[in-house]
Amino acid sequence: GQMTAFGVPYVGGVTPSGGIPEGLIGFKVYQDSEWIADVAYDNEGTEDWIYHVINPIDPGTYLYDVSAIYDLTSYGFAGEIGESAWEGTDTVHVVWGFPLPFFEGWDQGTFGFNSWMTSGTNWKINSVAGSPAPAAEFTWDPLLENDYSSTLTSNPLDADLMTEGNMFLDFDIKLNDRNSTGLEMLTAEVYNGSTWSTVATFVNDGSFDWTSNHIDISDYAMTNAFRIRFNATGMNSFDVISWFVDNISVYRTCQSVSDLAAREYNLEDVLVTWNAPVAPVVAEWLYYDDATIEYVMGSTADWSIDEAIRFEPAQMVDFAGAAVTKISVFIDSRLIGTGTVSAKIWQGANASNLIYEEDITSQIVIGDDFNEVTLATPVAFDNTVELWIGVNTAGPANTYGVGITTDMGSWNPNADLINDGGGWSHIQDMGISNRAWLLRGFVTTAYQTVQLGSYTDHTTLIGGGQLLATSADVTINTVTTDREISGFKVYRKTDEMGDYTELFTVPAEAGVEAYSFLDETTEIGGSYWYQVTCVWESATDFCESAPGWNVAMTEDFVFVIPVLDVDDEEAGELNLYPNPAKDRVNVTSKVAMKHISVMNYVGQVVYTADVAGENSVELNTSSFEAGVYVVQINTANGLVTKRVVITE
Repeated sequence: GQMTAFGVPYVGGVTPSGGIPEGLIGFKVYQDSEWIADVAYDNEGTEDWIYHVINPIDPGTYLYDVSAIYDLTSYGFAGEIGESAWEGTDTVHVVWGFPLPFFEGWDQGTFGFNSWMTSGTNWKINSVAGSPAPAAEFTWDPLLENDYSSTLTSNPLDADLMTEGNMFLDFDIKLNDRNSTGLEMLTAEVYNGSTWSTVATFVNDGSFDWTSNHIDISDYAMTNAFRIRFNATGMNSFDVISWFVDNISVYRTCQSVSDLAAREYNLEDVLVTWNAPVAPVVAEWLYYDDATIEYVMGSTADWSIDEAIRFEPAQMVDFAGAAVTKISVFIDSRLIGTGTVSAKIWQGANASNLIYEEDITSQIVIGDDFNEVTLATPVAFDNTVELWIGVNTAGPANTYGVGITTDMGSWNPNADLINDGGGWSHIQDMGISNRAWLLRGFVTTAYQTVQLGSYTDHTTLIGGGQLLATSADVTINTVTTDREISGFKVYRKTDEMGDYTELFTVPAEAGVEAYSFLDETTEIGGSYWYQVTCVWESATDFCESAPGWNVAMTEDFVFVIPVLDVDDEEAGELNLYPNPAKDRVNVTSKVAMKHISVMNYVGQVVYTADVAGENSVELNTSSFEAGVYVVQINTANGLVTKRVVITE
């Protein structure tokens, strides 16, 4: 719970009761400007604290104020009660919830085990259904009708101090449908402490089996204590038999390195290389029109109109850190030279916050067509609230401005917003149905760049030594320069069945993208597997990524055997032929061989055999996949390692 503490009023000894005003009978406590409690005065002194406990309370940010309540009899107003001005405001950030990662497979057979809440009896645990069983089930019975809503809501999940990476919600869902009306839905929603946002919607347009869902909820969950819920809605629950939900997983990941590679260096050393993660660039025109034209907006009298298109948070999940940099608008030729055009950007419901306005009249030079205008200043916006992109056009009588599409077949209430001074409405309200403004906004994360000049491959050496560095020019978006990468961890193992151990940490450097690590503790003929992770840190957070990929979504490691591909004098002359080979490889040695092993490029042993003192062995390679293989031969004089290429 939340505890609110405050002291009693004090007036410097004017009153006989130690500075406490006469007639004090209690206090009123306000949360977010709403009265929540009365607290009686119980003869506390001016040095005492008075407390009020609020329990339970959801995570979130709250504003608290307190006032004093008086019996005004001693002031000449018998029987009347007075309230003082508010004392405050005190801001309190309440954080509590389950730690992450969080998983719910319903194995305990109850909603209560992880403190799930249901808004009715339609949600239950089904012990025989699931992926695997059990699963949470919404059933149609008892019957729900007329815009019903039945929710399954999680306990708070705590990501309050998490600043790095991305938060994901995974779950499996199944529908047993009865009547495919398209009117019954199940939505997955996230509560960020103030509002619920829908992140996925499923409709009863036919039964489907278990399907997996993977949703990025970073914009709603990061730096918050948040909740998730599944909300069954519709007009008649009889039209569905059951919705099922299972394997709910909420977790955070941080971006890893890319282009992981390794090779021999200086014969017996291994050089591991990788690139630091760089944020992807988003660049996209946002619009609703189809580029056709039927009407233009204007008036037979002097006029001034705001025209806008609106985009909701669910449409902008990928636009974190983005800005509006350009607009494109179709303008009637009669406005050019006679009227004005201003670009306008708003944020919030009902365009509550105008965040940018620029007169672009001088840049509107093409009549009866689109005019593309680059804004003087990129307009950064919050992608978790509504974004409105628009223009104000104004002109004398009998002139016209922004174009309107032909009939698009259906109405989109985000596409035709208009305000002529009396508040926002729609072209649809004027009897011009199914239209959209010929108006577009360009949104990108690459709205400002910083030339970093040359960089040098950052290489860490164990045991000293020099490497020839390469350099290149690189330009990085400013949205990537605030990343909190502190370094990279290099892991190694020397046995295919063994565990990786941390070998070294390579610190990150500003502006450096290419990194290397030179392992000088290797030996010719040894087997070495390497993984590299990325470490992200901020004042409140630490996140180590998964190992970076060498082969995307397949291998998160590199494998190297330092090979001296010449004859070892101590081992005696040894040959492999043909090389390249296809179906067979002959191995001959002047010194008796004891054992032969063949490994592929990821360190897997594909052939091994004792050869009992033979000087010549034929290897059947017809089943080998094409690629480079390492052959290790133990002889009477020592170990010899060679490469052979197998072709198709």
